[in-house]
Amino acid sequence: MSFSLTFLDECEVVNDTFEHNASDTVLREMADRLRESLVGVKLIPRFGGSVRPPFLQGSVC
Repeated sequence: MSFSLTFLDECEVVNDTFEHNASDTVLREMADRLRESLVGVKLIPRFGGSVRPPFLQGSVC
């Protein structure tokens, strides 16, 4: 089993500047690219907003 975490640092700027539709497009494109690159991956979850997943509480990103 493997685990990887990708943080899209500027996604909030896209959202604030161009609204939700643009940031949704960025997230969909990122998911599509990950799906194409990661052969055999069955799940690409998303943690939304500025909330960190529980296993990252207190970490520095």
